[in-house]
Amino acid sequence: MDPETARDRIVSAFAYSATGRVANPDITITGNDRRTEQNPQATLKPHLMIETLTTAIAAMKDRGDSEAAAETQRAHDRFVARLEEVTEVERAQAIDRRRELRRDGVATEGYRRIAIAEALEML
Repeated sequence: MDPETARDRIVSAFAYSATGRVANPDITITGNDRRTEQNPQATLKPHLMIETLTTAIAAMKDRGDSEAAAETQRAHDRFVARLEEVTEVERAQAIDRRRELRRDGVATEGYRRIAIAEALEML
């Protein structure tokens, strides 16, 4: 998609930070359910997800659900392939940053509205 086409289709753009909080946010989003942390935790603690998927694959195979086992195996393999993308130190820092966002078990993140042209320049 070229930038002109994108400008015609994009309605809003927001700045975000890996820390979860931007300077001068004009929008905050808070999860209202502990399940909002499932994806971040799977990303930040892939070893736990790999263990969970390994157990699930074995259970699926035991009950003869080879199609589900194969699909879950693909997810497992994606987690394994990405294990080395960050160091353990970087992962620990990311876990600490995510923990700092949490209040009562859910995260609150801040975003700042930005011009679409500015967002496209960030790509």
